[in-house]
Amino acid sequence: ADRMFSGIHHSTAAAHAAGLADIIFKTRGLEALFETGLRRWMGLRGRLVQLGPFKMSASVHPGDVVQARWTVTGKHAQAGADVVDLQFGVFAGDRQAAQGVAAIHLNGKKQC
Repeated sequence: ADRMFSGIHHSTAAAHAAGLADIIFKTRGLEALFETGLRRWMGLRGRLVQLGPFKMSASVHPGDVVQARWTVTGKHAQAGADVVDLQFGVFAGDRQAAQGVAAIHLNGKKQC
């Protein structure tokens, strides 16, 4: 459905042939994890204005427990709205799997 045809994401044999321990979680899946976590934190009045850039640094395999950690790094005004800058890390067990930045409007001003 998402046109991710690379076998390393759904074939254990292809993942092993590529030197991986098992199939790996894909980039779009991590993006969905980031966005879902942010939306739950900011609530219905918040608006995501930036997600990324982010960098993947380790693979996430079936059975891994994945945890995202967010840190507020700043706050500033932009177009009359309060914007919160965030840094995040995603961890698979003790491995940092990804890191990046995001920004959200908190006061829910509607923008097109």
